[in-house]
Amino acid sequence: MTRYFAAFPLPGEVADHLAAALPPFPPQVRPEPRHHWHITVAYYGPDDPAVRLPWLTERLADHPAPRIRLRGVGGFPGVTWMGVDADLDALNDAAVVEKESRPYLPHVTIGRQPRPGEWYPDLADYTGPEWIAPEVVLYSSEQGRYTRVGGVRLRVEPTC
Repeated sequence: MTRYFAAFPLPGEVADHLAAALPPFPPQVRPEPRHHWHITVAYYGPDDPAVRLPWLTERLADHPAPRIRLRGVGGFPGVTWMGVDADLDALNDAAVVEKESRPYLPHVTIGRQPRPGEWYPDLADYTGPEWIAPEVVLYSSEQGRYTRVGGVRLRVEPTC
């Protein structure tokens, strides 16, 4: 079954920086493939991309492109993630169809494990390079493959 989500992909230099900082994964942790690294803005599940992409474009039309930086590490049950230092709540509010019961926590999944709480404390002080994310990408996900469906350009503020 194909599912859809909106996300910020990591730029190459940001992914390079993160990859260079990651220690070897212990045997009980399955690394998330680098080409899957992204920051989810909204999850849709099964959907019609011909409807969702124009809807998303309309909803995000006036949103500024955020400045983002990866910082710190944490985990959910079964997931190891890198933290995101950026306020993406307004983008999430605009991009979701229904608000989830749990708070939105932007992150990049870097590993999966059968038991909760196994993350890398030596990455607690990790700080990645800052970037401006000019586009939210709509992805499809099917059998572990992510495919870009389309993108929504955000407003990039001029810098002085």
